[in-house]
Amino acid sequence: MPNYEGTLILLKPGGIFVKWDWLKTDADSDFGLTEAMIKTAFSCAGFGDATITRAFSLESSEGAMPVLMGVAKNT
Repeated sequence: MPNYEGTLILLKPGGIFVKWDWLKTDADSDFGLTEAMIKTAFSCAGFGDATITRAFSLESSEGAMPVLMGVAKNT
């Protein structure tokens, strides 16, 4: 999503936002997000009651691919 942070402010007051994404493991990669990136975006959008967890991980012959789940409420 080109403007992830800007999109969050479109959520109606009282709405709940659920975000799934791959955990970014390489700082130079454009693939995935870190927990800190999601927390910052939620905070900048004015979201409260935010939780970010590593929901599960997909295993392959190339290694594990952790998946993050973020949930927040637009207060």
